[in-house]
Amino acid sequence: MLNLRLCLTRFSSSLLFFMAACLAVFAMPAGVLADDYVVTTTSDSGAGSFRQALASAGDGDRIVVAPGVSGTITLESVLPTLNSIEFVNAQGLSLYMPNGDGSTHPLVVGSGETISGLLPGNITTRGAAELSAVYGQGALTFADEMSATLSATASNGYVLGVVAMSDITFEKDLSGSILAQSSSSVHGLYTGGLLL
Repeated sequence: MLNLRLCLTRFSSSLLFFMAACLAVFAMPAGVLADDYVVTTTSDSGAGSFRQALASAGDGDRIVVAPGVSGTITLESVLPTLNSIEFVNAQGLSLYMPNGDGSTHPLVVGSGETISGLLPGNITTRGAAELSAVYGQGALTFADEMSATLSATASNGYVLGVVAMSDITFEKDLSGSILAQSSSSVHGLYTGGLLL
Protein backbone atom coordinates (compact mmCIF):
# COMPACT_ATOMS: atom_id res chain seq x y z
CA MET A 1 0.00 0.00 0.00
CA LEU A 2 2.89 2.35 0.84
CA ASN A 3 4.56 1.62 -2.52
CA LEU A 4 1.34 2.38 -4.40
CA ARG A 5 0.90 5.72 -2.54
CA LEU A 6 4.56 6.67 -3.26
CA CYS A 7 4.16 5.75 -6.91
CA LEU A 8 0.96 7.83 -7.23
CA THR A 9 2.65 10.80 -5.52
CA ARG A 10 5.59 10.68 -7.93
CA PHE A 11 3.23 10.30 -10.90
CA SER A 12 1.08 13.27 -9.87
CA SER A 13 4.19 15.43 -9.26
CA SER A 14 5.53 14.55 -12.71
CA LEU A 15 2.15 15.23 -14.29
CA LEU A 16 1.90 18.63 -12.58
CA PHE A 17 5.41 19.56 -13.74
CA PHE A 18 4.57 18.53 -17.33
CA MET A 19 1.33 20.53 -17.30
CA ALA A 20 3.10 23.61 -15.90
CA ALA A 21 5.77 23.39 -18.61
CA CYS A 22 3.11 23.14 -21.33
CA LEU A 23 1.25 26.14 -19.93
CA ALA A 24 4.47 28.17 -19.85
CA VAL A 25 5.13 27.47 -23.52
CA PHE A 26 1.58 28.25 -24.65
CA ALA A 27 1.39 31.37 -22.49
CA MET A 28 4.41 32.98 -24.22
CA PRO A 29 3.54 36.28 -25.84
CA ALA A 30 3.23 36.32 -29.62
CA GLY A 31 6.48 37.08 -31.40
CA VAL A 32 8.75 35.37 -28.88
CA LEU A 33 9.37 32.53 -31.32
CA ALA A 34 10.64 33.69 -34.72
CA ASP A 35 8.66 32.81 -37.83
CA ASP A 36 10.13 32.11 -41.27
CA TYR A 37 8.54 33.74 -44.32
CA VAL A 38 9.72 31.99 -47.47
CA VAL A 39 10.27 33.77 -50.79
CA THR A 40 9.51 31.41 -53.68
CA THR A 41 9.18 33.83 -56.62
CA THR A 42 10.74 36.95 -58.11
CA SER A 43 7.30 38.44 -58.79
CA ASP A 44 6.82 41.85 -57.19
CA SER A 45 3.66 40.82 -55.33
CA GLY A 46 1.46 37.89 -54.39
CA ALA A 47 1.97 34.67 -52.50
CA GLY A 48 5.63 33.76 -52.03
CA SER A 49 6.88 37.23 -53.03
CA PHE A 50 9.56 39.24 -51.24
CA ARG A 51 6.95 41.98 -50.71
CA GLN A 52 4.49 39.55 -49.06
CA ALA A 53 7.24 38.16 -46.81
CA LEU A 54 8.18 41.69 -45.64
CA ALA A 55 4.52 42.58 -45.04
CA SER A 56 4.05 39.47 -42.89
CA ALA A 57 7.32 39.54 -40.92
CA GLY A 58 7.51 41.07 -37.46
CA ASP A 59 10.40 41.81 -35.13
CA GLY A 60 12.77 38.84 -34.90
CA ASP A 61 11.29 36.97 -37.87
CA ARG A 62 13.28 35.66 -40.84
CA ILE A 63 12.90 36.25 -44.57
CA VAL A 64 14.15 33.00 -46.15
CA VAL A 65 14.73 32.84 -49.90
CA ALA A 66 14.03 29.32 -51.13
CA PRO A 67 16.87 27.40 -52.82
CA GLY A 68 16.99 28.10 -56.56
CA VAL A 69 15.17 31.44 -56.31
CA SER A 70 17.34 34.24 -57.70
CA GLY A 71 17.09 37.14 -60.12
CA THR A 72 15.72 40.66 -60.26
CA ILE A 73 12.54 41.85 -58.59
CA THR A 74 11.32 45.01 -60.32
CA LEU A 75 9.50 47.05 -57.68
CA GLU A 76 6.39 48.90 -58.84
CA SER A 77 5.98 50.65 -55.48
CA VAL A 78 7.69 51.03 -52.13
CA LEU A 79 8.11 47.83 -50.10
CA PRO A 80 6.63 47.53 -46.59
CA THR A 81 8.79 49.07 -43.84
CA LEU A 82 11.20 46.54 -42.34
CA ASN A 83 11.19 45.56 -38.69
CA SER A 84 14.21 43.94 -37.01
CA ILE A 85 14.46 40.90 -39.27
CA GLU A 86 17.03 38.43 -40.54
CA PHE A 87 17.62 37.70 -44.21
CA VAL A 88 18.55 34.10 -45.11
CA ASN A 89 19.88 33.18 -48.58
CA ALA A 90 18.80 36.59 -49.99
CA GLN A 91 22.06 37.54 -51.72
CA GLY A 92 20.92 35.93 -55.01
CA LEU A 93 18.11 38.50 -55.32
CA SER A 94 18.33 41.98 -56.82
CA LEU A 95 15.82 44.70 -56.01
CA TYR A 96 15.31 47.30 -58.76
CA MET A 97 13.11 50.39 -58.46
CA PRO A 98 13.07 52.14 -61.87
CA ASN A 99 10.85 55.09 -60.88
CA GLY A 100 12.10 56.17 -57.46
CA ASP A 101 11.46 59.60 -55.96
CA GLY A 102 11.91 61.30 -52.60
CA SER A 103 9.28 59.13 -50.90
CA THR A 104 9.94 55.75 -52.54
CA HIS A 105 13.14 53.97 -51.53
CA PRO A 106 13.62 50.25 -52.31
CA LEU A 107 14.25 49.35 -48.64
CA VAL A 108 12.84 51.42 -45.78
CA VAL A 109 13.85 50.33 -42.29
CA GLY A 110 11.84 51.37 -39.23
CA SER A 111 13.42 53.55 -36.55
CA GLY A 112 15.83 51.71 -34.27
CA GLU A 113 15.58 48.42 -36.16
CA THR A 114 18.40 45.91 -36.76
CA ILE A 115 18.93 44.03 -40.02
CA SER A 116 20.63 40.64 -39.69
CA GLY A 117 21.90 38.28 -42.37
CA LEU A 118 22.98 39.28 -45.86
CA LEU A 119 20.82 41.75 -47.78
CA PRO A 120 19.74 41.06 -51.35
CA GLY A 121 22.93 41.24 -53.46
CA ASN A 122 21.95 44.36 -55.41
CA ILE A 123 19.55 47.13 -54.45
CA THR A 124 19.17 49.78 -57.16
CA THR A 125 16.94 52.81 -57.60
CA ARG A 126 16.74 55.30 -60.46
CA GLY A 127 14.62 58.41 -60.81
CA ALA A 128 14.46 62.19 -60.92
CA ALA A 129 15.68 63.28 -57.48
CA GLU A 130 16.03 62.61 -53.74
CA LEU A 131 16.83 58.91 -53.91
CA SER A 132 18.44 56.36 -51.62
CA ALA A 133 18.82 52.58 -51.89
CA VAL A 134 18.30 52.00 -48.15
CA TYR A 135 16.47 54.54 -45.97
CA GLY A 136 16.44 54.30 -42.16
CA GLN A 137 13.63 56.20 -40.44
CA GLY A 138 15.82 56.55 -37.34
CA ALA A 139 18.84 54.65 -36.03
CA LEU A 140 19.81 51.78 -38.33
CA THR A 141 21.97 48.76 -37.44
CA PHE A 142 23.46 46.15 -39.77
CA ALA A 143 24.26 43.20 -37.49
CA ASP A 144 26.11 41.14 -40.11
CA GLU A 145 28.45 41.81 -43.00
CA MET A 146 27.04 44.34 -45.44
CA SER A 147 28.20 42.88 -48.75
CA ALA A 148 25.44 44.14 -51.07
CA THR A 149 25.87 46.60 -53.92
CA LEU A 150 23.61 49.57 -53.15
CA SER A 151 23.08 52.02 -56.00
CA ALA A 152 21.07 55.22 -56.43
CA THR A 153 21.10 57.29 -59.65
CA ALA A 154 19.15 60.51 -60.22
CA SER A 155 18.95 62.97 -63.08
CA ASN A 156 19.15 65.88 -60.59
CA GLY A 157 18.75 66.57 -56.87
CA TYR A 158 20.52 64.80 -54.05
CA VAL A 159 21.28 61.09 -54.02
CA LEU A 160 22.20 58.96 -51.00
CA GLY A 161 23.31 55.32 -51.09
CA VAL A 162 22.32 54.65 -47.47
CA VAL A 163 20.65 57.26 -45.29
CA ALA A 164 19.45 57.14 -41.68
CA MET A 165 17.82 59.90 -39.69
CA SER A 166 19.97 58.93 -36.69
CA ASP A 167 23.05 56.69 -36.18
CA ILE A 168 24.15 54.03 -38.69
CA THR A 169 25.94 51.09 -37.08
CA PHE A 170 27.89 48.40 -38.93
CA GLU A 171 28.57 45.64 -36.38
CA LYS A 172 30.63 43.65 -38.90
CA ASP A 173 32.45 44.39 -42.15
CA LEU A 174 31.24 46.74 -44.82
CA SER A 175 32.53 44.85 -47.86
CA GLY A 176 29.91 45.80 -50.44
CA SER A 177 29.70 48.91 -52.60
CA ILE A 178 27.59 51.99 -52.11
CA LEU A 179 27.18 54.00 -55.30
CA ALA A 180 25.43 57.34 -55.69
CA GLN A 181 25.27 59.29 -58.96
CA SER A 182 23.64 62.63 -59.71
CA SER A 183 24.37 65.98 -61.33
CA SER A 184 23.82 67.55 -57.90
CA SER A 185 24.55 66.52 -54.28
CA VAL A 186 25.83 62.95 -53.78
CA HIS A 187 26.56 61.01 -50.55
CA GLY A 188 27.36 57.29 -50.28
CA LEU A 189 26.47 57.21 -46.57
CA TYR A 190 24.49 59.94 -44.86
CA THR A 191 23.50 59.93 -41.22
CA GLY A 192 21.63 62.37 -39.02
CA GLY A 193 23.73 61.06 -36.12
CA LEU A 194 26.95 59.04 -35.92
CA LEU A 195 28.51 56.47 -38.23
CA LEU A 196 29.55 53.59 -35.94
